[in-house]
Amino acid sequence: SIGVMVQMDTSRLRTLWWRDPTIAVLVSACVLLAGLCLVLVSTNLSLSSMERDWITAKEEIEREKAHFARIVADLVPPNLSQRMLRGQRVVAETLNNAVVVFADICGFSEMTREMSGKHTVRLAAYCFHSLQIVADECGLLRLGSIGDTYIVYSSTAPNYKVNPETHAAVRGARYGVLAAMVFSPLVQHWPETVRGFRDGFKDRARATEPFKVPRVRFGGHCGVVPCGIIQSDGAPRFDLYGLVPALAARMCTTSNPDRLHVTAFMRDAVSANDVNRMFLFDEPRKTIVRGQGTVTSYFVRASSHDLSNKLLENLHVQRAPLAVAFDGSRRKKNTARAGSSRVESSVDRTSSERHPGTGTASS
Repeated sequence: SIGVMVQMDTSRLRTLWWRDPTIAVLVSACVLLAGLCLVLVSTNLSLSSMERDWITAKEEIEREKAHFARIVADLVPPNLSQRMLRGQRVVAETLNNAVVVFADICGFSEMTREMSGKHTVRLAAYCFHSLQIVADECGLLRLGSIGDTYIVYSSTAPNYKVNPETHAAVRGARYGVLAAMVFSPLVQHWPETVRGFRDGFKDRARATEPFKVPRVRFGGHCGVVPCGIIQSDGAPRFDLYGLVPALAARMCTTSNPDRLHVTAFMRDAVSANDVNRMFLFDEPRKTIVRGQGTVTSYFVRASSHDLSNKLLENLHVQRAPLAVAFDGSRRKKNTARAGSSRVESSVDRTSSERHPGTGTASS
């Protein structure tokens, strides 16, 4: 009986469905509307997802372009970087009144002979990182590194006469003096506190003694420097050419640890634009340079420039408890003189006696 009743009700509904056109139209419209809503919602979700992906990809591309532009701006002068970004494969330029300073880590080969590859790379990376921070402080650009030698350069703005101390030679000399102080016993290094070197210096996580950094020697020259960007199948490469980088390299190889060795031309440029008389030089000396014969050169004896608290903070270093006056052959500790206005830059005041003007250094 129940089965008969269900069958009768079903047949009645079926009959009602097909025989009543109003209900049929309403039900069909509802089904169609529900289908359209589902299609609209799914399409909207798909478009929103595609739009989000497109916006994310666009933002990522813009970040990469900005990052690349910053890298290029840090490596090459702005006018050259803009030309390179516009697609020029060979970009040539001449820098007037430019300075090139070489920094060489003394005894790096002997120091790393017993080191593993990891410790060798981390030592060079930390030294170059510190040198670049000082270069940024002085407004110099990174040219590159060759083995244990770090090279920076800068050009002089056309309106430098308004503020002569912005001359590239003055900034290059300031870089050499400050960097020599950073790698001297005047400063204690704790590389494990630097964010980018915490993993590399895990073995010093509980160190109580400062990290022993190598000594560095500096050489510089200034003048007219041809430069350019060459872009072949690989990455674009910016380089300096001519006599200025060659003489700067020779000044570096004939320099002494913790000292800045410059040519007579750079010394004259520094003296002409050092309105506050911040630099003192040793007596002139004769330096033999391959391909150039004998040239006159000078060592920076002393400078009034000192390490600022901001620079020390950026380097994550601190001043040593004792001020140390030192030269290329020996070191001696003296009590720190509070409020001293003139800081010896890597040499004591008797350096001129040990480096007389008639002395000769061979390259």
